[in-house]
Amino acid sequence: MSLSKQKQHTRSQLRVQCQDCLSILNQ
Repeated sequence: MSLSKQKQHTRSQLRVQCQDCLSILNQ
């Protein structure tokens, strides 16, 4: 796997985690 692709994947994962945290905080 290329490094840039790995970086992108990690970033998208972080974004999903952030959205999860926000939804939990909003409850």
